Amino acid sequence: MPRLMQGRTPTFTRYFIELACRLAKRDRSAAALVVPLSIAFHGGQQYRACRRVMGAAGGTWKCAFFDREPHALFGEDVKTRAAILIHSRDTNTARSAAKVATTGLRKFTSRTRARLFESTAFTPLGSYPIPEGIPKLAGRVQAQAFAYLRQRDTRLDRCSLGIGAAHFKEAVASAGDFRVFVGRTAYNFINVFHGLVLSEADINRLSDVPLTFLRFASRADADVAFGLLSSRLAFWLWHVTGDGFHVSKGFLASLPFSTETRGTPLSADSAGRTANLRRIRTNPVASVNKGRLTLAFPPHGASCRT
Repeated sequence: MPRLMQGRTPTFTRYFIELACRLAKRDRSAAALVVPLSIAFHGGQQYRACRRVMGAAGGTWKCAFFDREPHALFGEDVKTRAAILIHSRDTNTARSAAKVATTGLRKFTSRTRARLFESTAFTPLGSYPIPEGIPKLAGRVQAQAFAYLRQRDTRLDRCSLGIGAAHFKEAVASAGDFRVFVGRTAYNFINVFHGLVLSEADINRLSDVPLTFLRFASRADADVAFGLLSSRLAFWLWHVTGDGFHVSKGFLASLPFSTETRGTPLSADSAGRTANLRRIRTNPVASVNKGRLTLAFPPHGASCRT
Protein backbone atom coordinates (compact mmCIF):
# COMPACT_ATOMS: atom_id res chain seq x y z
CA MET A 1 0.00 0.00 0.00
CA PRO A 2 2.76 2.55 0.69
CA ARG A 3 3.91 2.09 -2.91
CA LEU A 4 0.45 3.07 -4.11
CA MET A 5 0.68 6.20 -2.01
CA GLN A 6 3.74 7.29 -3.95
CA GLY A 7 1.70 7.57 -7.16
CA ARG A 8 0.82 11.23 -6.77
CA THR A 9 -0.41 12.10 -10.24
CA PRO A 10 -4.09 13.07 -10.45
CA THR A 11 -4.64 10.50 -13.22
CA PHE A 12 -3.43 7.71 -10.91
CA THR A 13 -5.80 8.75 -8.14
CA ARG A 14 -8.76 9.10 -10.48
CA TYR A 15 -8.28 5.68 -12.08
CA PHE A 16 -7.67 4.06 -8.70
CA ILE A 17 -11.03 5.33 -7.39
CA GLU A 18 -12.90 4.71 -10.64
CA LEU A 19 -11.61 1.12 -10.80
CA ALA A 20 -12.79 0.43 -7.25
CA CYS A 21 -16.28 1.71 -8.12
CA ARG A 22 -16.44 -0.45 -11.23
CA LEU A 23 -15.20 -3.62 -9.57
CA ALA A 24 -17.69 -3.35 -6.73
CA LYS A 25 -21.25 -4.51 -7.40
CA ARG A 26 -23.85 -1.75 -7.60
CA ASP A 27 -26.58 -3.63 -5.76
CA ARG A 28 -24.54 -4.41 -2.63
CA SER A 29 -20.85 -3.70 -2.13
CA ALA A 30 -18.17 -1.94 -0.14
CA ALA A 31 -14.67 -0.76 -0.99
CA ALA A 32 -11.88 1.02 0.90
CA LEU A 33 -9.00 2.97 -0.61
CA VAL A 34 -5.98 4.92 0.63
CA VAL A 35 -5.18 7.93 -1.55
CA PRO A 36 -3.26 11.21 -1.18
CA LEU A 37 -4.95 13.96 0.82
CA SER A 38 -5.11 16.03 -2.37
CA ILE A 39 -8.34 14.23 -3.25
CA ALA A 40 -10.02 16.54 -0.73
CA PHE A 41 -8.78 19.96 -1.79
CA HIS A 42 -6.94 20.01 -5.13
CA GLY A 43 -8.65 22.28 -7.66
CA GLY A 44 -7.11 20.78 -10.80
CA GLN A 45 -9.33 19.50 -13.62
CA GLN A 46 -8.38 15.86 -13.07
CA TYR A 47 -9.17 16.05 -9.36
CA ARG A 48 -12.53 17.65 -10.01
CA ALA A 49 -13.26 14.88 -12.50
CA CYS A 50 -12.25 12.30 -9.89
CA ARG A 51 -14.65 13.76 -7.34
CA ARG A 52 -17.42 13.79 -9.96
CA VAL A 53 -16.81 10.06 -10.43
CA MET A 54 -17.24 9.61 -6.68
CA GLY A 55 -20.52 11.52 -6.70
CA ALA A 56 -21.86 9.61 -9.69
CA ALA A 57 -21.11 6.26 -8.00
CA GLY A 58 -24.02 6.77 -5.58
CA GLY A 59 -24.05 5.10 -2.19
CA THR A 60 -22.14 6.59 0.73
CA TRP A 61 -18.58 7.87 0.91
CA LYS A 62 -16.92 8.03 4.32
CA CYS A 63 -13.74 10.12 4.06
CA ALA A 64 -11.14 10.10 6.85
CA PHE A 65 -8.22 12.54 6.58
CA PHE A 66 -4.80 12.18 8.22
CA ASP A 67 -1.91 14.60 8.70
CA ARG A 68 1.74 13.57 8.45
CA GLU A 69 2.73 14.90 11.87
CA PRO A 70 3.35 13.96 14.63
CA HIS A 71 2.96 10.50 13.03
CA ALA A 72 1.91 9.57 9.53
CA LEU A 73 -0.63 6.92 8.59
CA PHE A 74 2.10 4.56 7.38
CA GLY A 75 4.60 5.41 10.12
CA GLU A 76 7.95 7.12 9.73
CA ASP A 77 8.84 5.33 6.48
CA VAL A 78 6.21 7.07 4.35
CA LYS A 79 5.66 10.61 5.59
CA THR A 80 2.63 11.76 3.65
CA ARG A 81 -0.79 13.26 4.25
CA ALA A 82 -3.40 10.71 3.31
CA ALA A 83 -7.10 10.02 3.03
CA ILE A 84 -8.96 6.77 3.58
CA LEU A 85 -12.11 6.55 1.44
CA ILE A 86 -14.74 3.96 2.37
CA HIS A 87 -17.50 3.50 -0.20
CA SER A 88 -20.64 1.43 0.31
CA ARG A 89 -23.90 1.07 -1.62
CA ASP A 90 -26.94 -1.12 -1.96
CA THR A 91 -30.00 -1.31 -4.17
CA ASN A 92 -31.58 1.67 -2.37
CA THR A 93 -28.61 4.03 -2.64
CA ALA A 94 -26.78 3.00 -5.81
CA ARG A 95 -28.88 5.19 -8.15
CA SER A 96 -29.17 8.26 -5.93
CA ALA A 97 -26.66 11.07 -5.43
CA ALA A 98 -23.81 9.95 -3.23
CA LYS A 99 -23.97 10.89 0.43
CA VAL A 100 -20.77 12.08 2.10
CA ALA A 101 -19.40 11.87 5.64
CA THR A 102 -16.02 13.28 6.66
CA THR A 103 -13.59 13.80 9.52
CA GLY A 104 -11.32 16.67 10.44
CA LEU A 105 -7.62 16.50 9.59
CA ARG A 106 -6.60 13.86 12.12
CA LYS A 107 -3.34 14.19 14.03
CA PHE A 108 -2.08 11.37 16.24
CA THR A 109 0.96 10.19 18.16
CA SER A 110 2.51 6.77 18.69
CA ARG A 111 0.56 6.51 21.97
CA THR A 112 -2.82 6.98 20.28
CA ARG A 113 -2.05 5.10 17.07
CA ALA A 114 -3.55 1.79 18.27
CA ARG A 115 -6.90 3.50 18.88
CA LEU A 116 -6.83 5.57 15.70
CA PHE A 117 -9.64 3.86 13.82
CA GLU A 118 -11.90 3.12 16.76
CA SER A 119 -11.71 6.80 17.70
CA THR A 120 -12.52 8.03 14.18
CA ALA A 121 -15.99 9.58 14.07
CA PHE A 122 -17.55 10.65 10.79
CA THR A 123 -19.63 13.80 10.31
CA PRO A 124 -22.53 13.27 7.86
CA LEU A 125 -22.92 16.00 5.23
CA GLY A 126 -25.76 14.47 3.22
CA SER A 127 -25.68 14.82 -0.57
CA TYR A 128 -22.84 17.32 -0.47
CA PRO A 129 -21.59 18.58 -3.88
CA ILE A 130 -17.99 17.35 -3.76
CA PRO A 131 -16.58 18.29 -7.22
CA GLU A 132 -15.25 21.57 -5.75
CA GLY A 133 -13.70 19.76 -2.78
CA ILE A 134 -14.41 17.64 0.28
CA PRO A 135 -14.35 19.65 3.52
CA LYS A 136 -12.54 18.19 6.52
CA LEU A 137 -15.10 18.60 9.31
CA ALA A 138 -15.27 17.14 12.82
CA GLY A 139 -18.75 17.24 14.31
CA ARG A 140 -22.17 18.74 13.69
CA VAL A 141 -21.25 22.22 14.94
CA GLN A 142 -18.34 22.47 12.50
CA ALA A 143 -20.57 21.29 9.66
CA GLN A 144 -23.18 23.93 10.48
CA ALA A 145 -20.56 26.67 10.79
CA PHE A 146 -18.99 25.74 7.47
CA ALA A 147 -22.39 25.66 5.73
CA TYR A 148 -23.13 29.15 7.06
CA LEU A 149 -19.78 30.54 5.92
CA ARG A 150 -20.18 29.04 2.44
CA GLN A 151 -23.41 31.01 2.03
CA ARG A 152 -21.84 34.36 2.88
CA ASP A 153 -21.63 36.77 -0.05
CA THR A 154 -18.25 38.14 1.01
CA ARG A 155 -14.68 37.41 -0.06
CA LEU A 156 -11.51 38.92 1.33
CA ASP A 157 -10.12 39.69 -2.14
CA ARG A 158 -13.16 41.88 -2.87
CA CYS A 159 -12.20 44.07 0.10
CA SER A 160 -8.58 44.40 -0.98
CA LEU A 161 -6.88 46.36 -3.76
CA GLY A 162 -4.92 43.34 -4.90
CA ILE A 163 -3.05 40.22 -3.90
CA GLY A 164 0.49 39.33 -4.88
CA ALA A 165 3.94 38.02 -3.97
CA ALA A 166 6.61 39.70 -1.83
CA HIS A 167 9.65 39.07 0.39
CA PHE A 168 10.36 39.90 4.04
CA LYS A 169 12.19 43.15 3.29
CA GLU A 170 9.02 44.52 1.71
CA ALA A 171 7.15 43.99 4.98
CA VAL A 172 9.20 46.57 6.87
CA ALA A 173 6.99 49.48 7.92
CA SER A 174 6.74 52.36 5.48
CA ALA A 175 4.30 55.26 5.17
CA GLY A 176 1.29 54.58 3.00
CA ASP A 177 1.99 50.86 2.62
CA PHE A 178 -1.22 49.18 3.75
CA ARG A 179 -0.31 45.59 3.02
CA VAL A 180 -0.82 42.50 5.17
CA PHE A 181 1.75 39.74 4.65
CA VAL A 182 1.11 36.00 5.05
CA GLY A 183 3.59 33.13 5.12
CA ARG A 184 3.09 30.53 2.42
CA THR A 185 3.34 27.57 4.78
CA ALA A 186 1.90 26.95 8.25
CA TYR A 187 1.35 24.28 10.86
CA ASN A 188 0.36 25.46 14.34
CA PHE A 189 -0.63 28.95 13.21
CA ILE A 190 -0.86 31.09 10.09
CA ASN A 191 2.05 33.53 9.96
CA VAL A 192 0.42 36.96 9.50
CA PHE A 193 2.05 40.37 10.02
CA HIS A 194 2.35 43.91 8.70
CA GLY A 195 4.37 47.02 9.37
CA LEU A 196 7.52 45.32 10.68
CA VAL A 197 9.83 47.55 12.71
CA LEU A 198 13.39 46.20 12.59
CA SER A 199 16.92 47.45 12.99
CA GLU A 200 18.96 48.08 9.87
CA ALA A 201 21.18 45.13 10.75
CA ASP A 202 18.19 42.77 10.92
CA ILE A 203 16.73 44.18 7.70
CA ASN A 204 19.97 43.45 5.87
CA ARG A 205 19.94 39.80 6.87
CA LEU A 206 16.27 39.03 6.24
CA SER A 207 15.68 35.89 4.20
CA ASP A 208 14.27 35.74 0.70
CA VAL A 209 11.48 33.37 1.74
CA PRO A 210 8.48 34.25 -0.45
CA LEU A 211 5.35 35.69 1.11
CA THR A 212 1.85 36.54 -0.08
CA PHE A 213 0.42 40.00 0.53
CA LEU A 214 -3.01 41.62 0.39
CA ARG A 215 -3.09 45.38 -0.19
CA PHE A 216 -5.77 47.58 1.37
CA ALA A 217 -6.95 51.13 0.95
CA SER A 218 -6.30 52.25 4.53
CA ARG A 219 -4.48 51.33 7.73
CA ALA A 220 -7.86 50.61 9.35
CA ASP A 221 -8.75 48.03 6.68
CA ALA A 222 -5.29 46.47 6.96
CA ASP A 223 -5.65 46.22 10.74
CA VAL A 224 -9.04 44.48 10.43
CA ALA A 225 -7.69 42.05 7.81
CA PHE A 226 -4.68 41.39 10.04
CA GLY A 227 -7.00 40.51 12.92
CA LEU A 228 -9.23 38.29 10.79
CA LEU A 229 -6.31 36.38 9.26
CA SER A 230 -4.80 35.89 12.75
CA SER A 231 -8.05 34.46 14.10
CA ARG A 232 -8.84 30.90 15.07
CA LEU A 233 -11.62 30.98 12.49
CA ALA A 234 -9.17 31.56 9.63
CA PHE A 235 -6.88 28.84 11.00
CA TRP A 236 -9.81 26.41 11.21
CA LEU A 237 -10.96 27.17 7.66
CA TRP A 238 -7.40 26.58 6.48
CA HIS A 239 -7.56 23.06 7.91
CA VAL A 240 -11.05 22.45 6.51
CA THR A 241 -10.23 23.43 2.92
CA GLY A 242 -6.47 23.01 2.56
CA ASP A 243 -3.67 20.49 2.95
CA GLY A 244 -2.51 21.40 6.47
CA PHE A 245 0.77 22.89 5.20
CA HIS A 246 0.52 25.35 2.30
CA VAL A 247 -1.30 28.68 2.63
CA SER A 248 -2.34 29.35 -0.94
CA LYS A 249 -3.27 32.62 -2.60
CA GLY A 250 -6.61 31.08 -3.54
CA PHE A 251 -7.38 30.28 0.09
CA LEU A 252 -6.66 33.84 1.20
CA ALA A 253 -8.65 35.38 -1.63
CA SER A 254 -11.75 33.23 -1.04
CA LEU A 255 -12.00 33.63 2.73
CA PRO A 256 -15.61 34.66 3.53
CA PHE A 257 -14.46 37.76 5.41
CA SER A 258 -15.00 41.49 5.01
CA THR A 259 -13.03 44.44 6.37
CA GLU A 260 -16.33 46.33 6.83
CA THR A 261 -16.86 46.48 10.61
CA ARG A 262 -19.89 48.72 10.98
CA GLY A 263 -22.65 46.93 12.86
CA THR A 264 -20.40 43.97 13.74
CA PRO A 265 -18.70 42.97 17.00
CA LEU A 266 -15.38 44.12 15.52
CA SER A 267 -16.62 47.73 15.49
CA ALA A 268 -16.70 47.83 19.30
CA ASP A 269 -13.40 48.64 20.99
CA SER A 270 -11.56 48.39 17.67
CA ALA A 271 -8.69 50.49 18.99
CA GLY A 272 -8.13 48.11 21.89
CA ARG A 273 -8.27 45.08 19.62
CA THR A 274 -5.80 46.59 17.17
CA ALA A 275 -3.37 47.52 19.93
CA ASN A 276 -3.60 44.00 21.34
CA LEU A 277 -2.90 42.40 17.98
CA ARG A 278 0.05 44.69 17.35
CA ARG A 279 1.72 43.19 20.40
CA ILE A 280 2.26 40.11 18.26
CA ARG A 281 5.01 42.01 16.46
CA THR A 282 7.01 42.44 19.67
CA ASN A 283 7.49 38.71 20.27
CA PRO A 284 8.39 37.00 16.99
CA VAL A 285 9.92 33.56 16.64
CA ALA A 286 13.22 34.17 14.89
CA SER A 287 15.20 31.52 13.03
CA VAL A 288 18.52 31.89 11.23
CA ASN A 289 19.57 29.63 8.37
CA LYS A 290 22.93 30.27 6.71
CA GLY A 291 22.94 33.75 8.13
CA ARG A 292 19.51 34.69 6.81
CA LEU A 293 16.79 35.73 9.26
CA THR A 294 13.21 34.47 9.07
CA LEU A 295 10.47 35.69 11.41
CA ALA A 296 7.20 34.08 12.49
CA PHE A 297 4.50 35.77 14.56
CA PRO A 298 2.38 33.33 16.62
CA PRO A 299 -0.95 34.93 17.53
CA HIS A 300 -1.36 32.64 20.58
CA GLY A 301 -2.04 34.59 23.72
CA ALA A 302 -3.55 37.70 22.12
CA SER A 303 -6.77 38.18 24.07
CA CYS A 304 -8.60 39.44 20.99
CA ARG A 305 -7.91 36.25 19.06
CA THR A 306 -11.35 34.81 18.25
